[in-house]
Amino acid sequence: MAIVKLSNLEKRKVSIFIVCLLCAIFAWLFFALFNKTFKLYNRVVVFKNLPLNKAFYPLQSDTVCVQVETNGWEALFSGWSKRKKTLDVDLNLLGDKNYIVFSQNLPLLKANIYRNQKIISIQPDTLFFDFTKRKVKKIPVKFINQLTYKKQFNQSGTIELNPKMVTVIGPETEINKLSYWPTQILKSKKNSASVNQTVRLLKSTKNNINVYPSVVAVKIPVEEFTEKLLDVPITVTNNPNYYNVKLFPNKVNIKVMVPLSRYYTITADDFEAKVDLDLWAHYHAEKLSVKVNNKAAYTHIVQIEPHQLNYIIKK
Repeated sequence: MAIVKLSNLEKRKVSIFIVCLLCAIFAWLFFALFNKTFKLYNRVVVFKNLPLNKAFYPLQSDTVCVQVETNGWEALFSGWSKRKKTLDVDLNLLGDKNYIVFSQNLPLLKANIYRNQKIISIQPDTLFFDFTKRKVKKIPVKFINQLTYKKQFNQSGTIELNPKMVTVIGPETEINKLSYWPTQILKSKKNSASVNQTVRLLKSTKNNINVYPSVVAVKIPVEEFTEKLLDVPITVTNNPNYYNVKLFPNKVNIKVMVPLSRYYTITADDFEAKVDLDLWAHYHAEKLSVKVNNKAAYTHIVQIEPHQLNYIIKK
């Protein structure tokens, strides 16, 4: 590969050129970054100091466009800032009116924008409100989850929520529609231990409805399960004439998955096995199907044997 050899004079000229180029770039950056410029921000409006005895409906979108005067340096780094992307609006500014004019309250809103930036305008400039009666109501929390468990493990008891009820505050017509408030979805795969953590409530999609508190504590008992075999006596239903019905056999064997901690407390008395004589009276069935009712919570029937029975009826 050919190597270009420069004389001392040529090397000096190249050095001077590079220095001049760097100085020009630095000067351009200096003026570009420190000259005034204008920037637009989209901000979601969050209302503070809500009226105590009335609720409100904003009559426009909850997003406004804020124009600020800044410089290139601030504009560059404001995009990387972790500052919240909301605009706090104090409803004490309403007074006796049903609207707020931003252009009359720009100094009070400056704290919502990135530091050292001056608010020029906000569009729309006026927010209008429709006020109505405010209501406070307690409603139950609905726990939403997508939990899966390792093989042989499962939920073994009641889910506990603390608190079980939350307080919702907002327009009476909207609050009356609410019968529960959901949590965010708790997702977890292949659990083998009890769950004990906090879960956030789903955020309100309407900024005139508030929910307190915003989180709940969730406890879910999880245990290893094992098989247990039980012989359950069979009863006959829909036998108004009290026929003498002989079943073969007169018991069914069921295989049940039970929590290890309750292995010895789960008995045949926790299950009901039945056959319906209407299958013979109306359909002349050759065999009667067995249906088992499980009265033991958090146990799972995995097999019934036999599931159909021979029978003899003596009138």
